[in-house]
Amino acid sequence: MTPLSELKSAAVVGATGLVGRECLSLLAALPAFASVTALVRRPHADDAQHVKLRTVVVDFDHLEAQAEHFGVTHLFCARGARREFRLTERLAASMSWALPATYRAVDVVDVAQTLVDAAIEDRPGIRVIENANIRRLAKEV
Repeated sequence: MTPLSELKSAAVVGATGLVGRECLSLLAALPAFASVTALVRRPHADDAQHVKLRTVVVDFDHLEAQAEHFGVTHLFCARGARREFRLTERLAASMSWALPATYRAVDVVDVAQTLVDAAIEDRPGIRVIENANIRRLAKEV
C-alpha cells in the first residue's frame, strides 16, 4: 500500500478522446493515484465511473480562472486523437507495410500505457515520447 504522503493525483486533458479515455481507465486502476480528474469541454453522457475519478467541465479559453483543477502531481495532455473516417489515413493504413516505422499508426492502448508508465517512473520534467519509442516500449511489456 502506498503511504498517503506519496499518493499521486492526475488530471487528463482530452479525457473524452481515444487516448484520454484509456489513460483515465489505467490511472484509476493504479493504487498509487488517489485521484484522477477528467478535464472536459462539455459533459459526456458515458463518462467512466470510478471512485477515484471526477469529471470537471472547464473553459479551455480561460484556464487561468480554473487553476484549482491543475494542482495535481501529474498532468496528461491527450488531445487530438479522434476516431473518425479519414480517407487518406485509411489509404495509408492499407499500405503501412511500405512506410518507415516512424510513420505507422500506433495502437491507442500502447500510447496510453506508455504515458501512464512514464508517470509511474516519476522522473521530474516534461517528456515528449516519440512514435518509435512508444513502439519499442509496447514490445517490452
